[in-house]
Amino acid sequence: MAIEDNKIFAGDTRAGPPGSGSAQAPTVSIQSRLGDVEAGLDALRKEVKAGFLAVKDAQEGLDSKLDNLLSLMKDLSSGEGKPREIDIRTTVYENEDFIYQRHVKSSRTFLSEVEKRFILMAFTL
Repeated sequence: MAIEDNKIFAGDTRAGPPGSGSAQAPTVSIQSRLGDVEAGLDALRKEVKAGFLAVKDAQEGLDSKLDNLLSLMKDLSSGEGKPREIDIRTTVYENEDFIYQRHVKSSRTFLSEVEKRFILMAFTL
């Protein structure tokens, strides 16, 4: 399907076996000339709107299963042929609880004795 000078390609719709984690959602790629950004964006808006309407119509017959995958991917280019990501989500890691133990037996006994006698330590070891 061609819209003026823009090219629209249908993406790969293959999927791996259920539960394998290698499923791929169908994608649509729109390629536009460098100076014709508005026409490319209009074509993308039409495809996204058509995709949302198709998903909305198909939801009535869909039963919610674990392996169902619906996604919308968007790639933008900086104009130099290098893709750039926008709206990158920050990954937050939680520190694991670390139990600190002394290596020498005498220091372990000293620390346990201090913890028994003095609940709050006003000094660092």
